[in-house]
Amino acid sequence: MTPSIWQLTMLTAAMVLLGAGVMATLPSWGPMTRRRRLTSCLLYYAGGMGLAGVLLIHSRARWMLSGSWLPMEDNFDAIIWLSLLLLGFVAYVQHVRPIGGLEWFLIPLVLGLLGAAMIFGPARPHDYVRTTWSMVHRGASFLGAASFAVAATAGGMYLLAHFRLKRKRLPAHSPLASLERLENVCRHASILGFALLSVGLVSGVIRLLDRGGATSLGARWFYSPKIWLSVGVWVVFALLLHPPLLPRLRGPRAAMLSLLGFALMLALLLAMEFMPGGAR
Repeated sequence: MTPSIWQLTMLTAAMVLLGAGVMATLPSWGPMTRRRRLTSCLLYYAGGMGLAGVLLIHSRARWMLSGSWLPMEDNFDAIIWLSLLLLGFVAYVQHVRPIGGLEWFLIPLVLGLLGAAMIFGPARPHDYVRTTWSMVHRGASFLGAASFAVAATAGGMYLLAHFRLKRKRLPAHSPLASLERLENVCRHASILGFALLSVGLVSGVIRLLDRGGATSLGARWFYSPKIWLSVGVWVVFALLLHPPLLPRLRGPRAAMLSLLGFALMLALLLAMEFMPGGAR
């Protein structure tokens, strides 16, 4: 279902609030004060509430039109859900055990996803059959993508902090977290994402084998870019999670692998939209 002008306006307002929240935490404004931190938190929560409001309005409109309100039935709905998952991760981590600079990397990623929601909003990502396997495949795939986004964010922060330390440009009171903390976040997010992606791949293959050529990928589904990109993401994170077998894949190399895996995930999303046998 195509989002209405009102929904797009609310989405734009939420993006402005999230962007303002990031701007309020930038070190160029001087030392972080309690007032600035409170202001940024309020802006983040306001932006998150705005996104939740967009989802509610969009779901209500779909229910009135087709009698269905289930989440992730179109691109607009699915990408906003993914953005909310990432925002929820930021809010939880920064409340329980803050990671300095996390929002500088993750919130821009969320803003990029929301911009994609406006572009891809009119199209349906899949024509799913209402089966348990398809719902498991969809849910695991989106949760896995969220986990990989977190891993890539931690990997990017690790590389930046490592570069500054190597060049001796890291201030004494740097807001970035320690290399050890960032590496742990990247590893744990990769473990979760790898497990979820494995569930998504297995459930997707079972659905393909069950329906044969009766899917959007056709009888020769094993040649689809979507399949090969999915396998590529799985292989990259499988390598990342097995450092005992590949001792050199630690530290900066592991961080670069997490960025490569997420880049392949983004390529997979583009393949689903624009290549034959992708989204439909």
